[in-house]
Amino acid sequence: MTSGPPVYDSPFFHLADNINIPYLKKCAECHRPGEKLCSSCKGVYYCSKTCQANHWKAGGHKKFCKSIQSALKRYCIEEEELRHCDDNLMGTPMDYFHPDNGFLGNFWGHIETRPFCRALGTVVNKYSVADATKKSIYESIIAVLKLHYFNRSDNMGYRDTTPALFLRVDQDQLAFDFIRWHVIYPDGHYDWGDPTLPFLHYWKRDRSEDILTYNVGDYDFSLAHIAIYVLIKVRLYLHLVNIDAMYTMLTLLHGDHAQESGSPLSKLEGQGGVHRVIKEYLVGVAGQGLGEFKKIRDKGEILNQIHTSIQKGETLNPRIWKALVNPKPLLSQPSPGSYSMKSAEECYFTVENCLPAWTAHPDCLQFLMNHVKRYLGTEYDYTMEGY
Repeated sequence: MTSGPPVYDSPFFHLADNINIPYLKKCAECHRPGEKLCSSCKGVYYCSKTCQANHWKAGGHKKFCKSIQSALKRYCIEEEELRHCDDNLMGTPMDYFHPDNGFLGNFWGHIETRPFCRALGTVVNKYSVADATKKSIYESIIAVLKLHYFNRSDNMGYRDTTPALFLRVDQDQLAFDFIRWHVIYPDGHYDWGDPTLPFLHYWKRDRSEDILTYNVGDYDFSLAHIAIYVLIKVRLYLHLVNIDAMYTMLTLLHGDHAQESGSPLSKLEGQGGVHRVIKEYLVGVAGQGLGEFKKIRDKGEILNQIHTSIQKGETLNPRIWKALVNPKPLLSQPSPGSYSMKSAEECYFTVENCLPAWTAHPDCLQFLMNHVKRYLGTEYDYTMEGY
């Protein structure tokens, strides 16, 4: 049996390799920079053996680590069985992962490969618990991309989970592109089980684009996707607000000529203090610089998109925004087994999935809270059937 999670190849697996996550290597105990990775679960970093020992019991890592190890063990067993099993008819060895055997992309469509999908889904879930570290969420993203590769039709519902995972580690662009593809590209004739068709092949699209202008139907957006889509737009809007504030500060420091083409950043070369802070923000410590925002300086347009998208969410489930800013009454109930559209049960699963992404960005959650209090009110019917 393999000693760790198997490695696969896919046209979009490189996305995980190229993700730049700020402050990824941070000690799970003291939150200072840490380079020591837990060798068992590979989901947390530590700065010292002392912090690792303290976090094992008092910090709750023992339970988390053992659950990850158990999930990975089952995942590797299921993978090994699919790679070296016998064909039931011919008695010959068969590798379900080989592209010529016709299983890739449609694993859920075959009984033999479903246990593998469930095991991989468990890995995604275990790594992405609500209080997970960024490294743990990164491992969850790697696992969920594999799951999409093996099971395009996503009978397990992980297309609703993926954008929220991206946002929990500040990958706005990947979240936007993922949602955009699922809303716009597949039509009524798209064969999810055909691995020769394009799949998740649109990336690095303009995040200021309004997907709602494509005349999407009532359910082309899932409730989870609209919840994360609004978060992406709020993040973009607040970025623009901050950029304008930085430009205003430059003007105060250097006069009106500071905003002439090409001059703002040159004014900051070699300077410290507030100048260095401004430059780091405008250039972007995570690679998000001015070029990304050249065509979207109109904050009003993004704000309009936010309001329209919130209205779209209201049509999908009138509870969603109130429940995101006031989740306790809903989430304090037992987890439902299933749900129907527009129900409290649907809202439960969506909030459970998306709330960690929103709480990872408190300024955005405050923005939504202000909107809800002003336009919608915070009371909602959280009663679920059977309770």
